[in-house]
Amino acid sequence: MAHFDATSSSRDVSLSFDRREASTGPPPERSTLDAPVDPAVAEVEWLLRYISGIIKQRGREILRDFPITPPQFVALQWLKEHGDMTIGELSEKMYLANSTTTDLVDRMEASGLVRRVRSATDRRVVYIHLLDKGRTIIDAVIRARQRYLAEVLASFAPEDVERLIALLGALYRQMKGEPVSDRNRERRASGAAEGGGRSDQAREEGSDGSADRHP
Repeated sequence: MAHFDATSSSRDVSLSFDRREASTGPPPERSTLDAPVDPAVAEVEWLLRYISGIIKQRGREILRDFPITPPQFVALQWLKEHGDMTIGELSEKMYLANSTTTDLVDRMEASGLVRRVRSATDRRVVYIHLLDKGRTIIDAVIRARQRYLAEVLASFAPEDVERLIALLGALYRQMKGEPVSDRNRERRASGAAEGGGRSDQAREEGSDGSADRHP
């Protein structure tokens, strides 16, 4: 795989960390900070950081063609993938204060993207419901993002794309704390049974919507 040149246009890519990356615990010990890092690990960190920045920048450019803001994109995506949510649930997913999420939902409701509905079993509970207009917009945005990635991956061989999916999936599960080794064995067994294709289980694991959602 060609090495991405950090000295080119990537200088303009925003590398600011997402709020969730800020540490809330005590600072690490000095010995930990000074510990040597495997060059391969450093390379992976660098690539992920720059790829994330490029995707974020490109995502914001795509959003210019749609009547929603980056925070609204994130909120609509959660509602699309997880269904009705309370303000508290959406705030937790977006790493926002309830008051901030309330303002965000107010604006989306005024735009006809969502509406508030009361629980049928507990009238004290209010859910945020995705309306057809909001679903149509979020679907269109995601398709535009997918088309961008299709252009990027057009020069990759199909088997390389499948390998990339497998490796990214393994990394994703490892970062979530799932046992990667067991999943890899299942993937290999499924691939052998299906002629090496990507298993349905792997597709389901990659579609739960819990990955980073910055635009």
